[in-house]
Amino acid sequence: MESYIESTKTIPHLFYVDWDWSDWEEKENACSTNSEIVNLYQKYFTKAFIGFEVSKEGNVKHLQSYVEGSKLQYNSFIAKYKRLYEKKHGVPPMGRATKGKRKNYGRVKQIRTDEMNCISYCAKDQKYYYWGIEDSLVQDAVAMSYKKETAKDKRQLVINVFKQVFKNGYSSWSDVPYEEKINCIECVYKTHFEAFGTVCSVKQIEVYQIQSGLKNFRRKAELYVEFENTL
Repeated sequence: MESYIESTKTIPHLFYVDWDWSDWEEKENACSTNSEIVNLYQKYFTKAFIGFEVSKEGNVKHLQSYVEGSKLQYNSFIAKYKRLYEKKHGVPPMGRATKGKRKNYGRVKQIRTDEMNCISYCAKDQKYYYWGIEDSLVQDAVAMSYKKETAKDKRQLVINVFKQVFKNGYSSWSDVPYEEKINCIECVYKTHFEAFGTVCSVKQIEVYQIQSGLKNFRRKAELYVEFENTL
């Protein structure tokens, strides 16, 4: 059983809550404080850094936050946040992910990094609002912040090269003129090499084409059946 002293001790918290911040007025990387969710932060935390982010999957706007306060303050904040979210959306937020749906709020239970790294983590999208933290510390943390690019992100860059073919008005790879195919494949090789540092294989190019929608498995099936008929 946790003691009252432990529950009221000031500790760091790193967490996020889903909240659409798109209608907030931004000025010099700050949001309008005329917001019920920001007012809620300020009610419970005298020191906070709030990053405005958009999830890679699902395009969900959320607030990635680093604050200092007691467990009681954090729990009270989350309880009030749930009410605000339900009032706004008509359904309560989910604190646990379900199949096909992300959770609407979550906390990093063990923070093993220092304050600068926590702030840097929250500043990945370079949009933020803060109080109770020294400006110099924030500037240093933001300067070292970056979005980690995953292998999936890198593959998507190459797939987008093929998707550009659709934007040029062609419905399939076979419709693309010879010279445009050469230019496209050259761009694919270059984009893949810049992303992964390796030369793209012919098999991988075909995978990219299928993932972009330019090719499908129909032709593969036809070739297999033609081969099978020769046996």
